[in-house]
Amino acid sequence: MRLLFLITIALSILNASSFKETRYISALDVEQYKSGTIQLNGELLTLTYKKPRYELLNYYNNRLTIESNNKTKELPYKEYPQLRFMSLSLRAILTDNYSSLTNLFDVEQTKNLVTLKAQSTINSLLNFITILTRENSTKVITLYMRNQDKITIETLK
Repeated sequence: MRLLFLITIALSILNASSFKETRYISALDVEQYKSGTIQLNGELLTLTYKKPRYELLNYYNNRLTIESNNKTKELPYKEYPQLRFMSLSLRAILTDNYSSLTNLFDVEQTKNLVTLKAQSTINSLLNFITILTRENSTKVITLYMRNQDKITIETLK
């Protein structure tokens, strides 16, 4: 049993992808930088920010759990529906399967570029998302927010 647990942890670490994130905050005209890992393990989607400070985000069981500064916060999707949209979008992007997003986005796909145009369900928050896949299979994901903010996440090999 203990060996199975250790193997599961080792496999989940191997499946993690490193990323760097740039957040442009329009109202302040500033950029923030973060980096960490992202992994999808069955129903559990985990983002671990390592810089500038440690923060663990788990999307699981219809909620987001955030661990930071030795505190844990749980945010249920019922109260924060935008978190469900984010979880669905990240899962679709990581698996290259956009069929689960047809209620939220109009999907346009070419060889290396996917554009997700927000439908009325979520367009009060988000205009669109672009996902550029490079030759080395890294992805550059850019979220264009309604308030002119922009978030760019680049996966690293």
